[in-house]
Amino acid sequence: MKKIVIATGGTGGHLFPALTIGEKLKEKEKDLKILFVGEAKAKYLELFRKKGLIFRKTKVLKLPSKGFLNYLKFPFLLLFVLFQSFFILFKVKPAVVVGMGGAASGPLLLTASFLRIPTLIQEQNVIPGLTTKILSRFVGEIALGFAETKKYLSGKSLVLTGNPLRQEILERKREEALKNLNFSPDYFTVFILGGSTGAHSINLAAVVAVDDLQEEEEKLQIIHLSGEEDYQRVKRLYEKSGLRSLVFPFTEKIEDFYAVADLVVARAGAITISEIASRGLPVILVPYPYAKEKHQEINARYLVRKNAAILIRDKELSGPRLAREILFLLKDKKRLIAMGENSKILAQPGAAEKVAECILKLIKSATN
Repeated sequence: MKKIVIATGGTGGHLFPALTIGEKLKEKEKDLKILFVGEAKAKYLELFRKKGLIFRKTKVLKLPSKGFLNYLKFPFLLLFVLFQSFFILFKVKPAVVVGMGGAASGPLLLTASFLRIPTLIQEQNVIPGLTTKILSRFVGEIALGFAETKKYLSGKSLVLTGNPLRQEILERKREEALKNLNFSPDYFTVFILGGSTGAHSINLAAVVAVDDLQEEEEKLQIIHLSGEEDYQRVKRLYEKSGLRSLVFPFTEKIEDFYAVADLVVARAGAITISEIASRGLPVILVPYPYAKEKHQEINARYLVRKNAAILIRDKELSGPRLAREILFLLKDKKRLIAMGENSKILAQPGAAEKVAECILKLIKSATN
């Protein structure tokens, strides 16, 4: 039985694409055994368990932050994680090692390349991260989420695949989702999310924006994914308003929310903007200001250049500003439709299929 190791980080932006790739591989090759390696919270581990997939939690290498002690400890942590990676690969003996980008996948990919095990990186962002830039000298192939990324990794073995998305997100029908959520098809629906763990600044701005949005309460309904920390407060403030709303701390059924949305307000993680593009939705993007190498702002500006998004920098975000942008698009249907059409152009359909094919080709080339 051929084995594949998929190294991933701990957030939904890494875990859900890894899960999608794993499911697609199992669909195409029944005799594959897939081991997911990385860090993940209990809610994600349970999701993998439900699908009968094996996830091994490991110590994840993180680049040192400020502070002398952090830099002093880093070489020892690196040695430990490399040894851990060697032990996993020696025990599993995979045919291919796949990394989902980020520091979490770096040691496994580096160790695999030294052991001459075929490797692939799935780079999600418009501009590749430091880990991908370093490992591009060693890995066999890089699957790109966006066409523009090619110019930052010229001369490498690059394949434009798009970012793998769950099939449910691509296929959910609006009518079915409206029924599931008990929402009216006649209202303008705004979907607000801040990534898999929520976004405090977006949560604060949204509940303040409610005051200005109430003037449209006969036309507007809101779905808000708040994350666990702010959930009770956000839910309570929406309930006090006259707006139709649904508030959730977390969901595995995000496909319903995208299917009913007329407008999205979101962070600018690579998977989030890929999901939005796949549904052809206009979006107001508030990039996470502390993302490494300003990845989220770069992702957001890419959509803005394509006239598919409005950008609000986190330090410029406020309730009145957010309400103003939402109301502007609510009343300017021509702009709203144009943004949605431009968003759809950026979608890369069949991404999971393409990434799976790349992995299977690496297995075949290694066994020939």
